[in-house]
Amino acid sequence: MKKIIVPEHEAGFRLDAWLVMKHPKVSRTQAQKRIKAGLVLVNGKTSKPGQALEPGDTVEELPKPVAEPAKNALVEPKIVAETADWAVIEKPPGLLVHPAPNQQTDTLVDFLLKQWPKIKKVGDAPERPGIVHRLDREASGLMVIAKTQKAFKSLKSQFQEHTIGKSYLTLVHGKVSRDTDRILTPIGRVSGMGRMAARVQAKPDDKEARSEYDVLERFPHATLVRVKTETGRMHQVRVHMKSIGHPLVGDSLYAAGHKSSPSLGKCPRLFLHAETLAFDDPATGKRQEFQAKLPKDLNDFLHELQKKHAKK
Repeated sequence: MKKIIVPEHEAGFRLDAWLVMKHPKVSRTQAQKRIKAGLVLVNGKTSKPGQALEPGDTVEELPKPVAEPAKNALVEPKIVAETADWAVIEKPPGLLVHPAPNQQTDTLVDFLLKQWPKIKKVGDAPERPGIVHRLDREASGLMVIAKTQKAFKSLKSQFQEHTIGKSYLTLVHGKVSRDTDRILTPIGRVSGMGRMAARVQAKPDDKEARSEYDVLERFPHATLVRVKTETGRMHQVRVHMKSIGHPLVGDSLYAAGHKSSPSLGKCPRLFLHAETLAFDDPATGKRQEFQAKLPKDLNDFLHELQKKHAKK
C-alpha cells in the first residue's frame, strides 16, 4: 500500500490497533506478526506493535516477501527400487518424515503424495500415508514405503515380528572396547524432555529394545560402528549407544554435555546412516535386500578422520 500520513484525529493509537482499524479483516495477532517481521515502517524505521502514533507520522506497509523454498523442498529422496506394492527410498538428512506440530509441509509425506497420489489412503493414520517406519530427521538412509494397504499390513507385521533386517553406520564418541556386543536395555520416554532413555530399572511404560553392534574402525577419540536393530524403538541406536557411554558424534540431543576431543573436528550433522534394509516382499514372499553407501557429507568427515589417524 502507499505511505499513509497519520492525521491528528488518529494520533495516540497503538500501531497494531491502527493497522486493524485500516484493515478490518486483519486480526490484532496478524498485525503484530507483520510489525514484528519488519513489514510495517513508521517514518522509514521498523517499530513495535505498542508504539503510539503521532500526528504526521508516516506509516508504510511493505509487501510480504516471497518465501524462499524450504531446504527440504529442494532435496528429494532417491527412489532405490519399487514395485506396485512398495518402494524403497534413500532419505536425505534434514528431511522430516511426516508432519509435526512445528512443521506441516516439506516432509517426506509431501514427496510421497506427489510421487504416488494413490498412497493417500494407505496406512493407519492420514498424516502418515504409506509410512511403516521412520528415520530421525537428521539421519539418512533406507526406508521402505507401502504403496498398497495389503503391503502396509504385511510390512507392519514384519516390523512387529522383528523379521525386518536393519543396520546403521554410526560414529560414536570414545573408543568402544568390545569388538561386538548386544545391548538389551529397555527404552522409555523421559517425561517432558522430548527424548528417550535406556533404563536398567525399567519403568512400566518402557519397551523391550535389542541392538547388536560390531566395531569397524577405532580412532583416538571415536569409533566407527555398525549397529543392527532387532526392534524399532524411537531413537534406539542413539539411546543404546549413549547407555554404554558412547553417544553418537554430531548428536545435539544425546551427546549434549559430552566432552569431545577438539581433534575430532565438527561433524556436519548426526552421524547416523541407515545402511541396509531387508524384508519379505508382501506379494511374493521373496526376501528383498538393499544397501546404501555412506552419503558424501559423512563420508568426507570420516575420510578426514582416517587421514588424521593415518599420520600418527
